[in-house]
Amino acid sequence: MSGTQQMTTLEILPNEILLHCFEYLNAFHIFHSFNQLNHRFNCLICDTPLYINLEGDINKSVFDRFCIKMMLNPQIKDQVHSLKLPSPQSNNAASLQATTFLSFFSLAELQNLQRFQTTAYEIPIPMDTTSSHFREQDILDVCIESFPKLRALSMQRLLRRPRDQLNPNLSITKLRVYICNMDDIYDFLKCVPMLKYLHINDFYFSNDSSNEKTKESWLYLERLILDQANCCSFDRCKAFVKLTPNLKSLTISSDTKDLIDAAEWERLITISLPHLDVFQFMFLCFYLNDEQEMIMSKFREFHTDFWQKRHNWFTEYSVIDDEALIYTIPFAPNMDVLEQHREIYRHNFKDNLNTFVNVRKLMIDEEMLRNKCEVYFPNVISLELHMNLESLSIEQTERLVKIVNPFHVKFLDISHVYNMNSSLLLKLFDQMSQLSGLSVERSVLAEFLNDGELCKYLRKVQRLHLMEFGWWITEDDLFPRNKFYEVFSNIKHLRLEHGRGIGLLSSLSRLPKLSTFEAQWVTRKSPELYRSQMASKVEQLNAIHKISIETDEDSDDDSSDTDSDHDWYRYYGEKRKKYYYTVEICIWLGNNMS
Repeated sequence: MSGTQQMTTLEILPNEILLHCFEYLNAFHIFHSFNQLNHRFNCLICDTPLYINLEGDINKSVFDRFCIKMMLNPQIKDQVHSLKLPSPQSNNAASLQATTFLSFFSLAELQNLQRFQTTAYEIPIPMDTTSSHFREQDILDVCIESFPKLRALSMQRLLRRPRDQLNPNLSITKLRVYICNMDDIYDFLKCVPMLKYLHINDFYFSNDSSNEKTKESWLYLERLILDQANCCSFDRCKAFVKLTPNLKSLTISSDTKDLIDAAEWERLITISLPHLDVFQFMFLCFYLNDEQEMIMSKFREFHTDFWQKRHNWFTEYSVIDDEALIYTIPFAPNMDVLEQHREIYRHNFKDNLNTFVNVRKLMIDEEMLRNKCEVYFPNVISLELHMNLESLSIEQTERLVKIVNPFHVKFLDISHVYNMNSSLLLKLFDQMSQLSGLSVERSVLAEFLNDGELCKYLRKVQRLHLMEFGWWITEDDLFPRNKFYEVFSNIKHLRLEHGRGIGLLSSLSRLPKLSTFEAQWVTRKSPELYRSQMASKVEQLNAIHKISIETDEDSDDDSSDTDSDHDWYRYYGEKRKKYYYTVEICIWLGNNMS
């Protein structure tokens, strides 16, 4: 082996590999990193199908340069094959990115779009090419009118449409809907006969059995995912699934006791789903005291040869208080883990390392540590802790890393940890080498800044959520301190929950890499005061901002009006009626990039 080490660079990779890598990158980052690098990369970018993700982490300066580039080179629009569009109506950084993008470009300009994902219910469409007035258009209408090559669609809801408005020639093969009912999906599936993939987060079965007698089948559907099946008797579920004779993968979650029937499922799969290879489920039910043995018996029926030997479908189950839970392993993605189900029953299946391999987000409380929880979560990236460390022994706190693999954790929420132990936190930070996000109570963070060892780890934080609980907004010296800006010089995203953000606006320039700033709090002051204060401060920044103010009222027999900023309420005439405002602000900054 040569004593000289050779450095591997991207440029030695063949074009085919580079193009494949570009498919995973946001278009904004591709142009920022590789455009004008050299002639070869310029040519590669021109041949790359572009993915625009407006929910992603996008620096405003990078965003602006890309939009200018696309306006000057309209052919770039033809390269956009995939678009992720958050709701412009929300009050967060993603909504600001979406609103700004739609102010530059019409969706109708993206004629080659093949994949469209949005959380918006409606899209603001300009009334004409010169007007600043907008009309709201239904998502499905936008897709039908603007995207002739669309193959994959993800939308918030699917509403039943008049039959004369149904388009029988949609070429969609992959559909995800966050909420819909059985009648809506029956009608829509007639318009997408080539559909292969259907994923519904919140699905409501209909009480009307008329549709269940339809003879139309969805012959091309191969994968069906129902994250939450509501109002679901086994007969309705059977009638729906029988229309998918070529189904290869089925995932379903429900809290209906009627679905916990291994014999019925075996009969349905054998007769109507001969091609089914993957079956994942999670069934939760509530029961009376005298029903526990009956429920346990039903669970054990999923341990026969049909399930374990013929199909290799294994299950685990748990019974606690008046709840019973059974699920296939490994635990399916998109299903919520019920933390209270800690005592797990296994049947002839000793390897539990892969049971929760698909779980990415997890909450752990002190009971899981105190009760020697035996489950293991190897791939969690977002971890939330709820516990009082004073009530736990050192041995119990050390069980935390036996439950979750700390290496993959990127975001840690300790805002609900009381009596925080700095030595434990140092151990966690040391093992969480990929940690870049932190949620913590504001007063606790102020104490952290006095610990030099902790500050070494805090310098890696790029996303910071500061929480404040209780009725009073505390006045601490966190933001006036130079130490805060020194430690968090790499921060990109800052959010204050229940903490006023007006006073911090003039100091945002001291955070050189900050991209988004969000704050939410409750106050008695006039909302117009905040609008004017924020407008004057934002003028000094290269920023886009949005402010949302909601008015609410409460009553209190004995309280009196005060001028204190700590008082959330404001009297309006009647003695017992108090008005207060919930203020949310969001700023998207164009900071300097190195």
